[in-house]
Formats: sequence, structure tokens, C-alpha cells
Amino acid sequence: MTPPAGSTRERALAAPGPWRRAAQDLRANRPALAALCFLVLVVAGSLLAPLWPLPSPVAIDLRDEPRPPVAPWTSCLVPGFEPEYWELSAPDRALVTLRQSLFGDLQTAHWLGTDAKGRDLLARIVWGSRTSLLVGLLATLTSLLVGVAWGSIAGLAGGRTDALMMRVVDALYSLPVVFVVIFLITALDGWLAAAPPWLRVDRESIFYVVIGLFTWLTMARVVRGQVLQLKGSDFLAAARLAGAGRAWLVRVHVLPNVLGLVVVVLTLSIPSILLFEAFLSFLGLGIAPPRVSWGLLAADGAESIHPLGLDWWLVVAPAVAMGSVLLALNVLGDGLRDALDPKGGRA
Repeated sequence: MTPPAGSTRERALAAPGPWRRAAQDLRANRPALAALCFLVLVVAGSLLAPLWPLPSPVAIDLRDEPRPPVAPWTSCLVPGFEPEYWELSAPDRALVTLRQSLFGDLQTAHWLGTDAKGRDLLARIVWGSRTSLLVGLLATLTSLLVGVAWGSIAGLAGGRTDALMMRVVDALYSLPVVFVVIFLITALDGWLAAAPPWLRVDRESIFYVVIGLFTWLTMARVVRGQVLQLKGSDFLAAARLAGAGRAWLVRVHVLPNVLGLVVVVLTLSIPSILLFEAFLSFLGLGIAPPRVSWGLLAADGAESIHPLGLDWWLVVAPAVAMGSVLLALNVLGDGLRDALDPKGGRA
């Protein structure tokens, strides 16, 4: 039977686009969808950390030196909250004020126990997630802006420009990243401490900038490889013949075709960035106290291992928190890779 006129065209117009198909595939992938929902909850809980009825992450009570976890159903909210923090931003101060108006001096009991200085471990994990996730976000933005632009320009330019730009990437890749980061953080920290007031930058900002210097290299290589594959395509040749400039080609043709791969690479690279931040903080070269990060919590956990015993909650709780986030990021990355793969076997 011959199909009615226009039916093929109508079906083509009604067919979902590649991003809509990717969203449908991601929703059908239950592990990836569960990982996405979990990460959204973690990010929301991290951003709203000042609002939750948690104890202060820096409040010291030597009477509560390492105390094991307390079950929430045996002790829920107890009095004694004191708004002791480092220098908070204006939004965080507003959230702390709202928290005091909602809960007064009530705070959660030590559900995950306390450390050697009597500081609540649950509060330190929640507040520490803000630092670790912020490092991942800034590194992701650096990879997205610098890496995609660098790789696109190098791939489209070709010739000497491509060779020069990629030699810069190769030179940075050849450096021992850990030693360079340690050297830069140590040198800049000491130099800026003696600099004039208008040049002084806090150590946390130096930490973020130095990590960002090395996070875009892999992205630049991946994007350049994709652009080199696209250079021989008919639609790019037609656009060049029509007089399209390089910036227009990148914005209209290159970026839409590499964005799927970029999203997957970013998702899979964030876990390594979080581990790198934790490693530097563990060495004492990352976030400085009284601020807190997951790396500092790992260092506290290592100090809890001594011949007289083991305060197991100081090791297990931060490890479970970091491990669950890293696992969710990897599961989500695998799901995005399958959903955005044009050769995924869709009918």
C-alpha cells in the first residue's frame, strides 16, 4: 500500500532531534538517571549547607574529642548551636541568619561522630563538599572555555598554527603536574604574602587558578581530533565556499558537532579533578584551615590511625562521601556516553 503524500516528510519533522533522543535514552538508563538525581541532591545540599541545622564545622569542643556516631533516632536535635565560621560571603551569612530564625540554637546531634577536636564530622563533610565541588566546577569551566576554543582553533587553522598550538599543549603535558602545582602554590603563596595590599590574593584563589592551568589540556586534544575529522566534511567545505569565517564555522558547525563528546569528557574528568584536590589538600597545599575540604578530612582520618586504636568513623565517613560522588559521576559519564553516541544502535 502506497503511503499517503506528505507522510514521510511529516514523520521526519516529527522525529526527535539528537539532543531529545539523547535525553530519552538517558531517562531510560536507570543507573545514570539515579546518579544524576543523586548528584543534584548533593549539589543542592552543598550550596544550602549554611541553612541546614548542622553544628558549625569549626566549633571546637575538647570535651567531645573523638566520639563515635550517634543514631539519629536516639538523638535528633539538641541545643547548643554557635554561629562560628570563617569569613563567609554575603549569601552564606544570609542563609546562616535564616537558619537561626528557623531552628534557633538547635542543631543535629553528632550523627557521624566528632574528630579529635570535637568538631562535628557530618557538618565538616557537608561544608567540605562545597570546596571540592567548587574546584570541580571551576576546572570544568576552564576545560570548556579554554580547551574547546584552543582545540577548535588549532584543528581549523591547520598548518603551522596547529603545530605551534599543539606543541604548547605537548610542552605542558610533559611537565610533572604534581610537582609544578606544588611549586607554584608554594612560591606564589610566599610571594603574594609579601606583596603590596592591592596585589595580595588569598591562597584559595591561587589554588583554584593553578589547578585550572592544567585541566584543559586533554579537552584541547580531544576537540582538535574531532575538528580534524570534521574538516573534510561537505558541509564545512560548502560553508567555506560561501565565505564563512573561522569564528562562524566554530560557532555554527563545529561546536554543535563536538558538544556531545565534550559533555562526556567533562563528566568523566571531574572525578580525577576531585581526587587531585583531595591529594593536594591532604599534603597541606590545598585549602587552608579553618576552611574544610574532603582532602583535609582525609588527612584527619589518617591521623586517627595510631597504635592505641582506630577512630574508624573518621576514615569511613569521608571515604563513603567521596566514593559515592565519584561513583555517581562515573555512572553518569557512562550513561551520557551511551546516550550521545550517534552509533549507539538506535533504530
